[in-house]
Amino acid sequence: MVADDWERSPGVLRMRSVFGKTEEAQGRFLADLALSPFDERMKGWRREALKSFEYYWSRAMRKGMDLSDEEIALLYVTCLAHVIQRSGVKTPSSLPLKDKKISRLMEKDPQ
Repeated sequence: MVADDWERSPGVLRMRSVFGKTEEAQGRFLADLALSPFDERMKGWRREALKSFEYYWSRAMRKGMDLSDEEIALLYVTCLAHVIQRSGVKTPSSLPLKDKKISRLMEKDPQ
């Protein structure tokens, strides 16, 4: 596969879209919390959120759930919000955003 073919690969294009939407959603979330993306706590929070996110995304795939790029981004932000809340940072009641599909995926599970 030459570079041009790789760059046009549907899988590569999808992941670029997912990463872009995740960055946007995370930026809005942190702005709503008035947290800097450079806050020293972010590294640990992101590491923990990534573990949870990977668990739930793979769980969604095993269950045959088709998540849109926006839903995948929301799943990551929801995982990040849970990590931040568990660390004692108060978040507005509107955060994280509630989504029925994501809530069902994450219910009754310790992650």
